[in-house]
Amino acid sequence: MSGAAEGADGGPLSQHQALRDRFEKERAAQDQTDQRFSIVQLTLFGLAAVLAGSGLFRGDWILAAGGGAAFLVFLVVRGFQGRTMARRDRATTRRDLHDRHVKRMTGQWDALPEPYATIPPGHPYASDLDIVGKASLLQRIDTTHTAAGAKTLTGWLASPATREEIAARQAAVVELAPLVDFRAELEGAVLDTGRERLDPGPFVEMMDRKGVHETKPWLKIVSPLLPMVTVGLLIAGNYVAGFPGWAFLLPLAVQIAIVRSTEARAREIYEAMGSKKGFVDAYANLFEVVEGHAFESPLLEDAKTRLRIEGAPPSTQLRRLDRWVSWYELREQGIVWIVVNPLLLWDLNCLIGIERWIRVVGRKCGEWFDVVGQIEALASLSVLKHQDLSATMPSVVDGEQGLEASQIAHPLLPAADRVANDVSIDGPGRCLIVTGSNMAGKSTLLRAVGVNVALALAGGPVIARAMTVP
Repeated sequence: MSGAAEGADGGPLSQHQALRDRFEKERAAQDQTDQRFSIVQLTLFGLAAVLAGSGLFRGDWILAAGGGAAFLVFLVVRGFQGRTMARRDRATTRRDLHDRHVKRMTGQWDALPEPYATIPPGHPYASDLDIVGKASLLQRIDTTHTAAGAKTLTGWLASPATREEIAARQAAVVELAPLVDFRAELEGAVLDTGRERLDPGPFVEMMDRKGVHETKPWLKIVSPLLPMVTVGLLIAGNYVAGFPGWAFLLPLAVQIAIVRSTEARAREIYEAMGSKKGFVDAYANLFEVVEGHAFESPLLEDAKTRLRIEGAPPSTQLRRLDRWVSWYELREQGIVWIVVNPLLLWDLNCLIGIERWIRVVGRKCGEWFDVVGQIEALASLSVLKHQDLSATMPSVVDGEQGLEASQIAHPLLPAADRVANDVSIDGPGRCLIVTGSNMAGKSTLLRAVGVNVALALAGGPVIARAMTVP
Protein backbone atom coordinates (compact mmCIF):
# COMPACT_ATOMS: atom_id res chain seq x y z
CA MET A 1 0.00 0.00 0.00
CA SER A 2 1.40 3.31 -1.06
CA GLY A 3 2.10 5.79 1.67
CA ALA A 4 1.68 8.50 -0.91
CA ALA A 5 -1.96 7.55 -1.26
CA GLU A 6 -2.90 6.69 2.32
CA GLY A 7 -2.62 8.86 5.40
CA ALA A 8 -3.14 7.90 9.00
CA ASP A 9 -6.55 9.57 8.99
CA GLY A 10 -7.62 7.83 5.77
CA GLY A 11 -6.51 9.42 2.51
CA PRO A 12 -7.47 9.12 -1.16
CA LEU A 13 -6.89 5.36 -1.20
CA SER A 14 -9.35 4.82 1.64
CA GLN A 15 -11.79 7.14 -0.10
CA HIS A 16 -11.73 5.19 -3.36
CA GLN A 17 -11.83 1.83 -1.55
CA ALA A 18 -14.87 2.97 0.43
CA LEU A 19 -16.61 4.18 -2.74
CA ARG A 20 -15.77 0.96 -4.55
CA ASP A 21 -17.19 -1.12 -1.70
CA ARG A 22 -20.26 1.09 -1.42
CA PHE A 23 -21.10 0.70 -5.10
CA GLU A 24 -20.48 -3.03 -4.91
CA LYS A 25 -23.04 -3.28 -2.09
CA GLU A 26 -25.45 -1.18 -4.12
CA ARG A 27 -24.88 -3.39 -7.18
CA ALA A 28 -25.54 -6.54 -5.12
CA ALA A 29 -28.70 -5.04 -3.61
CA GLN A 30 -30.03 -3.99 -7.01
CA ASP A 31 -29.19 -7.43 -8.39
CA GLN A 32 -31.26 -9.09 -5.64
CA THR A 33 -34.15 -6.70 -6.34
CA ASP A 34 -33.87 -7.54 -10.04
CA GLN A 35 -34.16 -11.27 -9.27
CA ARG A 36 -37.26 -10.64 -7.14
CA PHE A 37 -38.82 -8.61 -9.94
CA SER A 38 -38.13 -11.51 -12.34
CA ILE A 39 -39.99 -13.94 -10.08
CA VAL A 40 -42.92 -11.52 -9.71
CA GLN A 41 -43.03 -10.97 -13.47
CA LEU A 42 -43.04 -14.69 -14.18
CA THR A 43 -45.87 -15.19 -11.69
CA LEU A 44 -47.93 -12.32 -13.10
CA PHE A 45 -47.43 -13.45 -16.68
CA GLY A 46 -48.50 -16.98 -15.80
CA LEU A 47 -51.51 -15.67 -13.89
CA ALA A 48 -52.49 -13.39 -16.79
CA ALA A 49 -52.24 -16.27 -19.27
CA VAL A 50 -54.31 -18.63 -17.09
CA LEU A 51 -57.03 -16.08 -16.28
CA ALA A 52 -57.30 -14.75 -19.83
CA GLY A 53 -57.24 -18.23 -21.35
CA SER A 54 -59.86 -19.58 -18.93
CA GLY A 55 -62.06 -16.53 -19.37
CA LEU A 56 -62.03 -16.70 -23.16
CA PHE A 57 -62.57 -20.48 -23.17
CA ARG A 58 -65.53 -20.27 -20.77
CA GLY A 59 -66.89 -17.00 -22.08
CA ASP A 60 -66.35 -15.47 -18.62
CA TRP A 61 -65.39 -11.87 -19.28
CA ILE A 62 -64.65 -11.21 -15.61
CA LEU A 63 -61.89 -13.82 -15.68
CA ALA A 64 -60.63 -12.45 -19.00
CA ALA A 65 -60.60 -8.91 -17.57
CA GLY A 66 -58.69 -10.22 -14.54
CA GLY A 67 -56.11 -11.66 -16.93
CA GLY A 68 -55.84 -8.31 -18.66
CA ALA A 69 -55.38 -6.54 -15.32
CA ALA A 70 -52.68 -9.02 -14.33
CA PHE A 71 -50.89 -8.33 -17.61
CA LEU A 72 -51.05 -4.56 -17.01
CA VAL A 73 -49.49 -5.07 -13.57
CA PHE A 74 -46.86 -7.25 -15.29
CA LEU A 75 -45.99 -4.32 -17.58
CA VAL A 76 -45.74 -1.94 -14.62
CA VAL A 77 -43.43 -4.34 -12.77
CA ARG A 78 -41.36 -4.70 -15.94
CA GLY A 79 -40.91 -0.94 -16.02
CA PHE A 80 -39.70 -0.91 -12.40
CA GLN A 81 -37.34 -3.77 -13.19
CA GLY A 82 -35.88 -1.78 -16.07
CA ARG A 83 -35.07 1.07 -13.68
CA THR A 84 -33.54 -1.39 -11.23
CA MET A 85 -31.32 -2.85 -13.96
CA ALA A 86 -30.21 0.67 -14.96
CA ARG A 87 -29.29 1.45 -11.33
CA ARG A 88 -27.45 -1.87 -11.06
CA ASP A 89 -25.46 -1.19 -14.24
CA ARG A 90 -24.63 2.32 -13.04
CA ALA A 91 -23.42 0.97 -9.69
CA THR A 92 -21.30 -1.62 -11.53
CA THR A 93 -19.68 1.10 -13.63
CA ARG A 94 -18.93 3.26 -10.58
CA ARG A 95 -17.52 0.27 -8.69
CA ASP A 96 -15.20 -0.55 -11.58
CA LEU A 97 -13.92 2.98 -12.11
CA HIS A 98 -13.13 3.42 -8.40
CA ASP A 99 -11.41 0.04 -8.50
CA ARG A 100 -9.25 1.42 -11.31
CA HIS A 101 -8.23 4.28 -9.04
CA VAL A 102 -7.37 1.80 -6.28
CA LYS A 103 -5.14 0.00 -8.78
CA ARG A 104 -3.48 3.29 -9.67
CA MET A 105 -2.62 3.92 -6.03
CA THR A 106 -1.47 0.39 -5.18
CA GLY A 107 1.05 -0.07 -7.98
CA GLN A 108 -1.28 -2.04 -10.29
CA TRP A 109 -1.88 0.76 -12.79
CA ASP A 110 -0.12 -1.18 -15.57
CA ALA A 111 -3.11 -3.59 -15.45
CA LEU A 112 -5.40 -0.77 -16.59
CA PRO A 113 -6.43 -0.38 -20.26
CA GLU A 114 -3.52 0.78 -22.37
CA PRO A 115 -3.58 4.45 -23.39
CA TYR A 116 -5.47 5.23 -26.57
CA ALA A 117 -3.29 7.99 -28.01
CA THR A 118 0.24 7.57 -29.29
CA ILE A 119 3.07 9.89 -30.29
CA PRO A 120 4.70 9.63 -33.74
CA PRO A 121 8.16 7.96 -33.77
CA GLY A 122 11.12 10.27 -33.36
CA HIS A 123 9.79 12.30 -30.44
CA PRO A 124 12.85 13.47 -28.44
CA TYR A 125 11.81 12.13 -25.03
CA ALA A 126 8.37 10.44 -24.97
CA SER A 127 9.70 6.89 -25.38
CA ASP A 128 12.77 7.16 -23.14
CA LEU A 129 10.75 8.72 -20.32
CA ASP A 130 7.81 6.27 -20.70
CA ILE A 131 5.35 9.08 -21.39
CA VAL A 132 3.15 6.83 -23.56
CA GLY A 133 2.61 3.12 -24.09
CA LYS A 134 2.38 0.16 -21.73
CA ALA A 135 3.29 0.89 -18.08
CA SER A 136 3.69 4.59 -18.90
CA LEU A 137 2.89 7.88 -17.24
CA LEU A 138 -0.14 8.18 -19.53
CA GLN A 139 -1.45 4.82 -18.36
CA ARG A 140 -0.95 5.88 -14.74
CA ILE A 141 -3.00 9.09 -14.96
CA ASP A 142 -5.22 8.80 -18.06
CA THR A 143 -8.93 8.94 -17.20
CA THR A 144 -10.04 10.28 -20.58
CA HIS A 145 -12.69 8.38 -22.52
CA THR A 146 -12.88 10.44 -25.70
CA ALA A 147 -10.42 10.51 -28.57
CA ALA A 148 -10.16 14.29 -28.17
CA GLY A 149 -9.34 13.92 -24.47
CA ALA A 150 -6.63 11.34 -25.08
CA LYS A 151 -5.11 13.40 -27.90
CA THR A 152 -5.14 16.57 -25.76
CA LEU A 153 -3.54 14.92 -22.73
CA THR A 154 -0.86 13.25 -24.86
CA GLY A 155 -0.13 16.48 -26.69
CA TRP A 156 0.29 18.39 -23.45
CA LEU A 157 2.75 15.83 -22.07
CA ALA A 158 4.70 15.77 -25.34
CA SER A 159 5.07 19.52 -25.85
CA PRO A 160 5.68 22.34 -23.34
CA ALA A 161 3.03 25.05 -23.00
CA THR A 162 3.56 28.77 -22.46
CA ARG A 163 3.81 30.13 -18.93
CA GLU A 164 0.32 31.64 -19.25
CA GLU A 165 -1.18 28.34 -20.41
CA ILE A 166 0.58 26.45 -17.63
CA ALA A 167 -0.70 28.86 -14.97
CA ALA A 168 -4.28 28.51 -16.28
CA ARG A 169 -4.06 24.70 -16.34
CA GLN A 170 -2.56 24.57 -12.86
CA ALA A 171 -5.50 26.53 -11.44
CA ALA A 172 -7.91 24.13 -13.14
CA VAL A 173 -6.00 21.05 -11.90
CA VAL A 174 -6.03 22.33 -8.32
CA GLU A 175 -9.78 22.93 -8.57
CA LEU A 176 -10.52 19.48 -10.04
CA ALA A 177 -8.26 17.45 -7.73
CA PRO A 178 -10.67 17.21 -4.75
CA LEU A 179 -13.78 16.83 -6.97
CA VAL A 180 -13.84 13.03 -6.81
CA ASP A 181 -17.56 12.74 -7.53
CA PHE A 182 -17.42 15.10 -10.51
CA ARG A 183 -14.48 13.26 -12.05
CA ALA A 184 -16.22 9.91 -11.47
CA GLU A 185 -19.37 11.17 -13.21
CA LEU A 186 -17.25 12.48 -16.09
CA GLU A 187 -15.85 8.98 -16.59
CA GLY A 188 -19.13 7.24 -15.85
CA ALA A 189 -21.00 9.27 -18.48
CA VAL A 190 -19.14 7.30 -21.15
CA LEU A 191 -18.63 3.99 -19.35
CA ASP A 192 -22.36 3.79 -18.53
CA THR A 193 -23.02 3.33 -22.25
CA GLY A 194 -20.78 0.27 -22.41
CA ARG A 195 -18.07 2.12 -24.32
CA GLU A 196 -14.46 2.70 -23.30
CA ARG A 197 -13.66 5.40 -25.85
CA LEU A 198 -15.68 7.87 -27.98
CA ASP A 199 -14.35 9.13 -31.31
CA PRO A 200 -16.29 12.13 -32.71
CA GLY A 201 -14.35 12.09 -35.99
CA PRO A 202 -16.90 10.21 -38.17
CA PHE A 203 -19.76 12.22 -36.64
CA VAL A 204 -18.08 15.54 -37.42
CA GLU A 205 -17.30 14.37 -40.98
CA MET A 206 -20.96 13.47 -41.50
CA MET A 207 -21.95 17.00 -40.46
CA ASP A 208 -19.97 18.47 -43.39
CA ARG A 209 -21.82 16.63 -46.17
CA LYS A 210 -24.36 18.48 -48.30
CA GLY A 211 -27.97 17.67 -47.47
CA VAL A 212 -30.96 16.97 -49.68
CA HIS A 213 -32.53 20.27 -48.61
CA GLU A 214 -29.47 22.07 -50.04
CA THR A 215 -29.51 20.29 -53.41
CA LYS A 216 -33.33 20.34 -53.69
CA PRO A 217 -34.57 23.25 -51.54
CA TRP A 218 -38.15 22.95 -52.88
CA LEU A 219 -38.49 19.70 -50.87
CA LYS A 220 -38.66 21.75 -47.65
CA ILE A 221 -42.01 23.13 -48.83
CA VAL A 222 -43.33 20.02 -50.56
CA SER A 223 -42.52 17.47 -47.85
CA PRO A 224 -44.97 18.81 -45.21
CA LEU A 225 -47.66 20.15 -47.58
CA LEU A 226 -48.05 17.39 -50.19
CA PRO A 227 -48.96 14.65 -47.64
CA MET A 228 -51.67 16.99 -46.26
CA VAL A 229 -53.13 17.30 -49.75
CA THR A 230 -52.98 13.54 -50.31
CA VAL A 231 -54.65 12.69 -46.99
CA GLY A 232 -57.25 15.41 -47.52
CA LEU A 233 -58.17 14.00 -50.94
CA LEU A 234 -58.28 10.48 -49.49
CA ILE A 235 -60.73 11.60 -46.78
CA ALA A 236 -62.83 13.59 -49.26
CA GLY A 237 -63.03 10.62 -51.61
CA ASN A 238 -64.49 8.50 -48.83
CA TYR A 239 -66.80 10.96 -47.12
CA VAL A 240 -67.80 13.67 -49.66
CA ALA A 241 -70.58 12.63 -52.01
CA GLY A 242 -69.65 12.80 -55.66
CA PHE A 243 -65.93 13.42 -55.00
CA PRO A 244 -63.74 11.03 -57.02
CA GLY A 245 -62.22 8.39 -54.73
CA TRP A 246 -59.17 8.02 -56.95
CA ALA A 247 -58.11 11.69 -56.72
CA PHE A 248 -55.60 11.04 -53.92
CA LEU A 249 -53.65 8.69 -56.21
CA LEU A 250 -52.28 11.60 -58.25
CA PRO A 251 -50.36 13.34 -55.41
CA LEU A 252 -49.55 9.92 -53.96
CA ALA A 253 -47.80 8.98 -57.22
CA VAL A 254 -45.73 12.17 -56.96
CA GLN A 255 -44.85 11.29 -53.35
CA ILE A 256 -43.76 7.79 -54.32
CA ALA A 257 -41.48 9.31 -56.98
CA ILE A 258 -40.03 11.68 -54.36
CA VAL A 259 -39.47 8.77 -51.95
CA ARG A 260 -37.60 6.84 -54.64
CA SER A 261 -35.43 9.84 -55.58
CA THR A 262 -34.43 10.56 -51.96
CA GLU A 263 -34.23 6.97 -50.69
CA ALA A 264 -30.45 6.69 -51.08
CA ARG A 265 -29.80 9.80 -48.99
CA ALA A 266 -32.46 8.79 -46.45
CA ARG A 267 -30.90 5.34 -46.05
CA GLU A 268 -27.40 6.81 -45.77
CA ILE A 269 -28.42 9.20 -42.98
CA TYR A 270 -30.50 6.53 -41.24
CA GLU A 271 -27.63 4.05 -41.19
CA ALA A 272 -25.13 6.72 -40.15
CA MET A 273 -27.31 8.11 -37.36
CA GLY A 274 -28.37 4.63 -36.25
CA SER A 275 -24.74 3.65 -35.76
CA LYS A 276 -24.14 6.93 -33.90
CA LYS A 277 -27.18 6.71 -31.61
CA GLY A 278 -25.22 5.32 -28.67
CA PHE A 279 -22.53 7.88 -29.43
CA VAL A 280 -25.08 10.71 -29.21
CA ASP A 281 -26.41 9.39 -25.88
CA ALA A 282 -22.91 9.08 -24.44
CA TYR A 283 -21.87 12.59 -25.42
CA ALA A 284 -25.18 14.05 -24.21
CA ASN A 285 -24.52 12.43 -20.81
CA LEU A 286 -20.96 13.75 -20.81
CA PHE A 287 -22.06 17.30 -21.59
CA GLU A 288 -24.75 17.17 -18.89
CA VAL A 289 -22.08 16.43 -16.28
CA VAL A 290 -20.05 19.47 -17.35
CA GLU A 291 -23.11 21.74 -17.67
CA GLY A 292 -24.32 20.83 -14.18
CA HIS A 293 -21.13 21.92 -12.40
CA ALA A 294 -20.18 25.47 -11.46
CA PHE A 295 -16.46 26.06 -12.06
CA GLU A 296 -14.28 28.75 -10.53
CA SER A 297 -11.00 28.63 -12.48
CA PRO A 298 -11.04 30.84 -15.61
CA LEU A 299 -9.95 28.03 -17.94
CA LEU A 300 -12.79 25.71 -16.90
CA GLU A 301 -15.37 28.49 -16.86
CA ASP A 302 -14.30 29.61 -20.33
CA ALA A 303 -14.51 26.02 -21.59
CA LYS A 304 -18.06 25.68 -20.27
CA THR A 305 -19.07 28.97 -21.94
CA ARG A 306 -17.74 27.79 -25.32
CA LEU A 307 -20.09 24.81 -25.28
CA ARG A 308 -23.24 26.81 -26.08
CA ILE A 309 -24.56 26.99 -29.66
CA GLU A 310 -27.72 28.82 -30.70
CA GLY A 311 -28.40 29.73 -27.06
CA ALA A 312 -28.72 26.13 -25.85
CA PRO A 313 -26.26 23.78 -24.13
CA PRO A 314 -24.94 20.79 -26.14
CA SER A 315 -26.85 18.16 -24.15
CA THR A 316 -30.15 19.85 -25.09
CA GLN A 317 -29.07 20.12 -28.72
CA LEU A 318 -28.08 16.45 -28.87
CA ARG A 319 -31.37 15.38 -27.26
CA ARG A 320 -33.17 17.23 -30.07
CA LEU A 321 -31.15 15.30 -32.62
CA ASP A 322 -31.90 12.09 -30.77
CA ARG A 323 -35.66 12.73 -31.08
CA TRP A 324 -35.40 13.05 -34.86
CA VAL A 325 -33.38 9.82 -34.98
CA SER A 326 -35.99 8.06 -32.84
CA TRP A 327 -38.80 9.09 -35.22
CA TYR A 328 -36.65 7.87 -38.09
CA GLU A 329 -36.74 4.38 -36.56
CA LEU A 330 -40.24 3.82 -37.95
CA ARG A 331 -38.26 2.21 -40.79
CA GLU A 332 -37.88 -0.82 -38.53
CA GLN A 333 -41.65 -1.36 -38.25
CA GLY A 334 -42.02 -3.33 -41.49
CA ILE A 335 -45.50 -3.10 -43.03
CA VAL A 336 -46.37 0.03 -41.04
CA TRP A 337 -43.42 1.90 -42.56
CA ILE A 338 -44.20 0.60 -46.06
CA VAL A 339 -47.65 2.23 -45.83
CA VAL A 340 -46.86 5.35 -43.81
CA ASN A 341 -43.63 6.38 -45.55
CA PRO A 342 -45.04 7.13 -49.06
CA LEU A 343 -48.35 8.42 -47.66
CA LEU A 344 -46.79 10.96 -45.26
CA LEU A 345 -43.28 11.28 -46.73
CA TRP A 346 -42.16 10.16 -43.27
CA ASP A 347 -38.48 9.50 -44.01
CA LEU A 348 -38.11 12.71 -45.99
CA ASN A 349 -39.58 14.85 -43.20
CA CYS A 350 -37.31 13.15 -40.65
CA LEU A 351 -34.37 13.62 -43.00
CA ILE A 352 -35.09 17.33 -43.46
CA GLY A 353 -35.41 17.72 -39.67
CA ILE A 354 -32.03 16.05 -39.10
CA GLU A 355 -30.39 18.05 -41.89
CA ARG A 356 -31.83 21.28 -40.46
CA TRP A 357 -30.18 20.34 -37.14
CA ILE A 358 -26.93 19.67 -38.99
CA ARG A 359 -27.09 23.06 -40.75
CA VAL A 360 -27.92 25.10 -37.64
CA VAL A 361 -25.98 23.16 -34.99
CA GLY A 362 -24.02 20.24 -36.38
CA ARG A 363 -21.57 22.21 -38.48
CA LYS A 364 -20.63 24.29 -35.45
CA CYS A 365 -20.35 21.45 -32.94
CA GLY A 366 -16.75 20.40 -33.64
CA GLU A 367 -15.55 22.65 -30.81
CA TRP A 368 -17.77 20.79 -28.32
CA PHE A 369 -15.64 17.69 -28.54
CA ASP A 370 -12.37 19.60 -28.24
CA VAL A 371 -13.65 21.46 -25.17
CA VAL A 372 -14.80 18.35 -23.33
CA GLY A 373 -11.50 16.68 -24.28
CA GLN A 374 -9.66 19.58 -22.64
CA ILE A 375 -11.69 19.14 -19.45
CA GLU A 376 -10.95 15.39 -19.47
CA ALA A 377 -7.23 16.08 -19.87
CA LEU A 378 -7.26 18.50 -16.93
CA ALA A 379 -9.15 15.93 -14.85
CA SER A 380 -6.48 13.33 -15.69
CA LEU A 381 -3.68 15.63 -14.52
CA SER A 382 -5.64 16.27 -11.33
CA VAL A 383 -5.75 12.52 -10.60
CA LEU A 384 -2.05 12.57 -9.67
CA LYS A 385 -2.53 15.70 -7.55
CA HIS A 386 -5.35 14.06 -5.59
CA GLN A 387 -4.03 10.53 -5.27
CA ASP A 388 -0.34 11.08 -4.49
CA LEU A 389 0.28 12.98 -1.26
CA SER A 390 3.81 13.77 -2.48
CA ALA A 391 2.44 15.71 -5.45
CA THR A 392 2.83 19.49 -5.49
CA MET A 393 2.28 22.20 -8.07
CA PRO A 394 5.62 23.44 -9.44
CA SER A 395 6.69 27.00 -10.08
CA VAL A 396 7.35 27.64 -13.77
CA VAL A 397 9.74 30.54 -14.30
CA ASP A 398 11.60 32.41 -17.04
CA GLY A 399 13.92 30.28 -19.18
CA GLU A 400 17.00 32.16 -17.99
CA GLN A 401 16.57 30.77 -14.50
CA GLY A 402 17.70 27.35 -13.31
CA LEU A 403 15.98 24.13 -12.30
CA GLU A 404 15.56 23.52 -8.57
CA ALA A 405 13.90 20.44 -7.11
CA SER A 406 13.64 19.43 -3.48
CA GLN A 407 13.00 15.72 -2.72
CA ILE A 408 12.10 14.88 -6.32
CA ALA A 409 11.02 11.30 -7.08
CA HIS A 410 9.70 9.22 -9.96
CA PRO A 411 5.86 9.30 -10.19
CA LEU A 412 5.65 5.71 -11.48
CA LEU A 413 7.38 4.23 -8.44
CA PRO A 414 5.40 3.28 -5.30
CA ALA A 415 6.15 5.64 -2.41
CA ALA A 416 7.78 2.86 -0.42
CA ASP A 417 10.31 2.26 -3.23
CA ARG A 418 11.12 5.88 -3.97
CA VAL A 419 14.47 7.44 -3.16
CA ALA A 420 13.94 11.20 -3.26
CA ASN A 421 16.80 13.53 -4.20
CA ASP A 422 17.55 17.23 -4.38
CA VAL A 423 18.52 18.48 -7.84
CA SER A 424 19.86 21.90 -8.85
CA ILE A 425 21.04 23.17 -12.26
CA ASP A 426 21.98 26.85 -12.49
CA GLY A 427 20.35 27.96 -15.72
CA PRO A 428 21.55 27.90 -19.36
CA GLY A 429 25.15 26.86 -19.96
CA ARG A 430 25.29 24.72 -16.81
CA CYS A 431 25.00 20.95 -16.47
CA LEU A 432 24.75 18.28 -13.79
CA ILE A 433 27.02 15.24 -14.00
CA VAL A 434 25.59 12.16 -12.28
CA THR A 435 28.05 9.41 -11.39
CA GLY A 436 27.90 6.18 -9.44
CA SER A 437 28.12 2.42 -9.67
CA ASN A 438 25.86 0.20 -11.74
CA MET A 439 22.30 -0.16 -10.42
CA ALA A 440 22.81 2.83 -8.13
CA GLY A 441 19.74 4.63 -9.54
CA LYS A 442 21.35 7.11 -11.97
CA SER A 443 18.87 6.43 -14.80
CA THR A 444 15.94 6.50 -12.38
CA LEU A 445 17.02 9.92 -11.13
CA LEU A 446 17.39 11.27 -14.66
CA ARG A 447 14.01 9.88 -15.66
CA ALA A 448 12.44 11.27 -12.48
CA VAL A 449 13.64 14.73 -13.44
CA GLY A 450 12.53 14.29 -17.05
CA VAL A 451 9.04 12.98 -16.27
CA ASN A 452 8.42 15.68 -13.67
CA VAL A 453 9.58 18.39 -16.07
CA ALA A 454 7.15 17.01 -18.70
CA LEU A 455 4.35 17.09 -16.12
CA ALA A 456 5.25 20.61 -15.00
CA LEU A 457 5.35 22.01 -18.55
CA ALA A 458 1.99 20.37 -19.29
CA GLY A 459 0.43 22.28 -16.38
CA GLY A 460 0.29 19.29 -14.04
CA PRO A 461 1.67 18.42 -10.60
CA VAL A 462 5.11 16.98 -9.86
CA ILE A 463 6.35 14.47 -7.31
CA ALA A 464 8.59 16.69 -5.21
CA ARG A 465 8.45 18.71 -2.02
CA ALA A 466 9.02 21.81 -4.17
CA MET A 467 10.17 22.36 -7.76
CA THR A 468 11.09 25.32 -9.93
CA VAL A 469 11.10 24.61 -13.66
CA PRO A 470 12.39 26.98 -16.35
